[in-house]
Amino acid sequence: MLRSTGIVTLFGIAAQIAAFLRTAVIAALLGVSPAVDAYNLGLIAPIFASTVIGAWLQVAFVGRYAELVTSKSDDLAAAYRGRMLLFIAVGALLLTALCLVLQRQILSLFMSAHPEMIASAATALRPASMILIPIAVGDFLSLV
Repeated sequence: MLRSTGIVTLFGIAAQIAAFLRTAVIAALLGVSPAVDAYNLGLIAPIFASTVIGAWLQVAFVGRYAELVTSKSDDLAAAYRGRMLLFIAVGALLLTALCLVLQRQILSLFMSAHPEMIASAATALRPASMILIPIAVGDFLSLV
């Protein structure tokens, strides 16, 4: 158990270092500009949604799934896992569609009413919203 905790901790540290390096490279290449601000603002909605999905999975899914696995209900556990995977995939797909269709409305929740900044962030939100599906499904698969 201690070894597993250490491995997870090391991966967490590695992920934080990678995120810092990504930010440093973006800053070095693009500097300070409205385009970089738009990029960062475009990431807010998808990252927020994937964080909510991941937290919900840890709270709701893990307990019930562990209960089914430990009670030797393998058929029920497999059925529950399959239904949850479908639910997560469809939910992430719907959230992605919302991010694509309601870009300006979503971004106006996070930023003041600067139309040109919202338009730039909406451009960044389009590709950024595509990360929801692999992140949500990846979070789910890492728990099973």
